[in-house]
Amino acid sequence: MVSSYQRLFGKILKFRALVVVRSLLYLTAIGFIFQHLYSYGDNDLYAPHAVVAVLALLFVVNILLIPFMADAKRTNALVAVLFISDLAAITCVVLASGGFRSIFITYYLLILVIASLWLPRRYTALFPSAATLGLAVVGATHMFANQQKLGVGFLPREFAALLRGVEPTAAVSNMLLLTLLFFVIAYLAGVVGDNLTLEQRLNSEILANMGEGVAFADNRGRLLYRNAELCRLFPELDAAVDLDDLALVMFGSPYRQSPLGRVACGAPGESFVFAIGRNEIAERPPMEIRATRISPDGRDKRAVLFLLVIDLSPRFRIAAAERSIEKFSAISMMATGLAHEIRNPLASVRSAVQELMSAYPEDSDKRVLADLVLSESDRLDGIITRFLTFSRDEPLALSVGRLGPVLEEVRHLLERREEAAAVRIAVVIEDDPEIVCDANRLKEVFLNLGLNAVQLARPADAWLEIRLRRATLPFVQGVEVEFADNGPGVDPDELGNVFQPFYSRRQGGTGMGLALARKQVEAHGGSIAVKNRVGGGAVFTVWLPLAAEDVQDARQSARQMVNRIHRYKDADQ
Repeated sequence: MVSSYQRLFGKILKFRALVVVRSLLYLTAIGFIFQHLYSYGDNDLYAPHAVVAVLALLFVVNILLIPFMADAKRTNALVAVLFISDLAAITCVVLASGGFRSIFITYYLLILVIASLWLPRRYTALFPSAATLGLAVVGATHMFANQQKLGVGFLPREFAALLRGVEPTAAVSNMLLLTLLFFVIAYLAGVVGDNLTLEQRLNSEILANMGEGVAFADNRGRLLYRNAELCRLFPELDAAVDLDDLALVMFGSPYRQSPLGRVACGAPGESFVFAIGRNEIAERPPMEIRATRISPDGRDKRAVLFLLVIDLSPRFRIAAAERSIEKFSAISMMATGLAHEIRNPLASVRSAVQELMSAYPEDSDKRVLADLVLSESDRLDGIITRFLTFSRDEPLALSVGRLGPVLEEVRHLLERREEAAAVRIAVVIEDDPEIVCDANRLKEVFLNLGLNAVQLARPADAWLEIRLRRATLPFVQGVEVEFADNGPGVDPDELGNVFQPFYSRRQGGTGMGLALARKQVEAHGGSIAVKNRVGGGAVFTVWLPLAAEDVQDARQSARQMVNRIHRYKDADQ
């Protein structure tokens, strides 16, 4: 639990640069004033004690306001007001110490640089304008002091004598030169500040959106930064404030007693790698932690501990996918060889059965058994043919055409099927743009999807609707063909398996139809998906790109993905 004191300290730490710089500014001004008092006496400054009191008051207000800036709705506006109060205070100090002859006039430049670096560019013109107003007050006071020489008593005598040494023309020229200098310096500091802010935001965005967890801690053990990915891996670290909290969450022991304690004993720049296994109770994946102590100048006082936490789950998934690909490839080669070897004796068996059939009359029981052997041989040959078609990668015969006539032909073929006699089949064409495709391959795909629907149709009031429309994905023009039916649908637990080889929803099915359909669609650079329809039934959706270059791009992207997997595996090894 983070205490209120820790939260207050965190707010002060957030604005520590502002606190340090402005505090040094005030303390230096007070010190110079006391030096003048000690060296030259009270006559060289007008009301020095009042100036010191004003500066001391502003210094105290500066410290007290900093903790509340983080909670302010307009933090930048509040900081701008503080800087303007600084300019007003410096104007008082400049007047009290000789006006344009004062050594404190350079403080205008310091405040302008600090304010322009700290705040956005929209405030850039505000501060040189306020400084110019302060110069105008100083210049006007010089002129009043010179008029007092003529007998016009605007100012106290000692104060007027202190400022009378600057002539009116010199005061005006000083004002013009300093005003120009103020605006130039404020503009340049604003440009530098914008570049620094942009770089800081870019670094923050990069760290925040990294796929790895990142954390920084200073040499005192205070946790300076943690990104969202680290808090996702370790939700308890959202309230952590130091390395002890971090080590307790990661390793179950304080920092010095944990494996991270070895980092403090190592040389700057030396990396330590720690592994954390999967934690089923805390629902944490296996992780790798890289810890490095970084020192910009080789001194431990400025060392920073850098932690990089890597979720190893994607790496393991890629390795498992690679093993599955290799296993499937080996099985596919073996199965293709077996299919060829089975097909040859199967043809011999079929020929032998046909020869034997001639020896029996048509009404013989043995003739019926021979017909059964022939039909089952034909079915087995069909399965082998579809399997070989699935395993081969034949090139597409691409041409320009429309899918409307193809779908109408598919409808006529389906209506001639005996199982589709009671099914109402409709083709709805909303838009039929020209598409680059292999029409024969796509006809096989659409016929397969249609047969899959009508063979699972309900006995009464069954229907199948085939809808063609234009469908555009980001940056890719395409068409969409939708097969919707009111059949039994797909078991929600099996939606991810319907396109797998040898998976079938129909008794007696081979399970190769949908797998082959997906392969043909992906060869066109398209995609196929299935979902259950509200009210019952299934919806199969085929998306295809219009242009041939999109087909080529899809193939190229697939090849690049496979190459990246191989490179990732080689890098791990």
